[in-house]
Amino acid sequence: MAEPAASLGAALCTTGGVCIAGVTLGLQYEVLAAGLAGGLWSLQGLDPATPPWKKGLTAMMSALVAGYLAPGASELIVAGASKVGWVIENTGPLQIFSGVMIGLVAHDVPPLLRQWMKRKAEGGAP
Repeated sequence: MAEPAASLGAALCTTGGVCIAGVTLGLQYEVLAAGLAGGLWSLQGLDPATPPWKKGLTAMMSALVAGYLAPGASELIVAGASKVGWVIENTGPLQIFSGVMIGLVAHDVPPLLRQWMKRKAEGGAP
């Protein structure tokens, strides 16, 4: 088990990296923080022998993917809700929820897509 001080230090470095990247890329801070929270939550499912640098990069990439995709995902949800007659005026909480969920699954999706594309290339069933 890692020392608590080392884990806290890694989390702070990852948070700092996400904030710097967010400033540079023009992403929303609250969505980045939500994506980082989802990314850190998803680290519970990783193998304990995973190197700390890989865990930090996983959380950071989850936050950046959430920063890019969460605003669009929340707008898609609002558009779908308006088709059934629901009106969502404040999308802030919806963007944060979308950020957490996207950050939670962001590192699981690429391997699944690779497997699916490999099956399609081999002519297997969908």
